[in-house]
Amino acid sequence: MARTRLLTHDSIARAAFELVDTEGAGALTMARLADSLGVAQMTLYNYAAGKQEIVNMLPDVLLADLPPIDRGARWRDELDACFAEVHDRLVRHGNVTQLIAALPVTSDAQTKLFSEVLALLDTAGFSARDALTVHRTLSTYTLGFALFEIAEHPMASPRPGTDAAQFRTGLRAVLSAFSPDR
Repeated sequence: MARTRLLTHDSIARAAFELVDTEGAGALTMARLADSLGVAQMTLYNYAAGKQEIVNMLPDVLLADLPPIDRGARWRDELDACFAEVHDRLVRHGNVTQLIAALPVTSDAQTKLFSEVLALLDTAGFSARDALTVHRTLSTYTLGFALFEIAEHPMASPRPGTDAAQFRTGLRAVLSAFSPDR
């Protein structure tokens, strides 16, 4: 008789995300995660080689269900809305953000976002090199601003506050610094 799988990668990632989000990175251990999922610790190793593999799943949870980028819309408006949403998620989930900030950009959600941004910029007339520069600039600005916000207000409400308005003003200024080649 076949064994029923109790877990999925998604359920493990979401449980890990919740644990880090509410209690901080130090709370994420294989034992704590297994306990929160109601399984034996060794069961987790059927799904992930170790804790780092589980940490690598967190960006997909953070960026899940981002609205798709409309390649037919005005590129500045689309990127403003997209990176504002990413910023808000980063701030709202500060513990997770601090844990994943140094990870390489390899998750499915990050790759999808990267591809959508580059496709939009290509449609807008940016060269591949300039599109990469725009993406890197927006990503760095967004993550950096969010990390400063998290550090300056560690016990603040989980919702972005007045800093969000400052972020949006700066984001618009960053966007206005770029223009397509054609």
